[in-house]
Amino acid sequence: MADTSPLEICMGTREGASFNVRAATPVEIVERLEGVLVGKLAKWNRVLVRTTGVGGSKRVWVIEPGPDQNEIAFGGFHVRGRFAIADQSNNPSKVDQIWKKTPPS
Repeated sequence: MADTSPLEICMGTREGASFNVRAATPVEIVERLEGVLVGKLAKWNRVLVRTTGVGGSKRVWVIEPGPDQNEIAFGGFHVRGRFAIADQSNNPSKVDQIWKKTPPS
């Protein structure tokens, strides 16, 4: 994996919102609270981020290292760091397809 800036991650499930991150390496856990995991991901090349909300709304992002500081936030959860969005969708069937078929690296 290439040298990348770490990602700051806050993910989990709360009433009306879930925020999941899929990576090839484990997230280093800094803190674990009820339904919430706070951590960082030091080495990564491609990460998937998926949100679900009230009424079955879904979104997915495929992020890769980039020069700019960015954030994806939803329902009090987030991913922050230097990344670029390589792909994204809010179409529920495409979200499921991207989440299942795009490997993190």
